[in-house]
Amino acid sequence: TGSFFFANLTDVALPTPHVQVSNFVQLNKNIITFKVVSDQLAPWTWFETPLQGVYNDNGILLLPNVPQTISFTSSSTVNVADLQSTLRVR
Repeated sequence: TGSFFFANLTDVALPTPHVQVSNFVQLNKNIITFKVVSDQLAPWTWFETPLQGVYNDNGILLLPNVPQTISFTSSSTVNVADLQSTLRVR
């Protein structure tokens, strides 16, 4: 579902969110899922890694205390330790 805000988010002074990443799960040799949650509204949350692959969702809106599951899919073998150590959330 979509979210509706009464002002443009670019015009609102938002508190700095604290985004937590947890529960990394290796689904197969190419796919890893993880959970993200923020304590504040976190629009345009972006995931980056130097590993080659794609996220099922990126540049997302995190609502306060609403966890989301993200999957990372690589065309080659990827492991949890490598993704965990290189994942950056912006």
